[in-house]
Amino acid sequence: MRQRRTMAEFRRILMVLFLILMIHVTVTGQFSFFTVRDGDDVTLPCGNVRDDQEKCDTTNWFFNRLRHTVELVTSGQIDKTKISKSKSHRLSVTENCSLVIKKVTNEDVGQYNCRRQEQYFAVELSVVALTERRDNNQVTLTCSVWTYDACRHTIKWFLKGKVVEKENNDLKTSQSDCSANLTFKDSHFIYSTKKYDLLQCDVTHSITKEVKQFIFRPQSSGEKTGEEATTATTEKTPTSATITATEYQEVFPVWVRVSIVSVALAALITTVVVVNIWKRIKG
Repeated sequence: MRQRRTMAEFRRILMVLFLILMIHVTVTGQFSFFTVRDGDDVTLPCGNVRDDQEKCDTTNWFFNRLRHTVELVTSGQIDKTKISKSKSHRLSVTENCSLVIKKVTNEDVGQYNCRRQEQYFAVELSVVALTERRDNNQVTLTCSVWTYDACRHTIKWFLKGKVVEKENNDLKTSQSDCSANLTFKDSHFIYSTKKYDLLQCDVTHSITKEVKQFIFRPQSSGEKTGEEATTATTEKTPTSATITATEYQEVFPVWVRVSIVSVALAALITTVVVVNIWKRIKG
């Protein structure tokens, strides 16, 4: 009879440990993809803030690029000790714990991970640049995307709402890694009449299928020329596409996966210890 009671207690212990493991391993995850123009401002969300959560004291933001992770926000505050002064001045945290980046550059491209209590949110930021270069009587417009990892975008040039085909004799297109060129002579009516608003660069995300449209605008006389020059777009408020953890596991933060594995390992070790104790009691 005593042995049966001991066995029943042991089973209850195992059930409690299993439930604890399931509670800790079940982590909510949300992934957003933002594609914005160089020089624009962007607000990266940290999920949905509860009504009873008035402050961001439990919110941390991490920036991951080139296998290097930096903590940008600690307990809701910009951590100026870990990032440069020039970048910290461009960062701020909103009331709902979102991360604001002013005047985005290619240095801001990467994965941003927000951790708030037991919730994790990942945001992958890509930046679009539109440049103009003139060589003799040739004009080349380039639409390129700086990405966190491998290129996840397809890029196409449009004229008057129609895609520019390779067979076009007046407008030549060429593709390279995450960029598309459009070349034409300076005698073309687009250049001679400055009808740049007829040209549009469409950037499509390969995972979310979201299409972002960027209108090319000519440079003013005070702007730089050549490959350093960038142009404005019609994008005023950057939007994003969001997927869940089960839809796309690749972007799930490594440190989140490590924490889950650590919790699971701790539960496993606890189970082994309980089994050994039970065997000693039984013996």
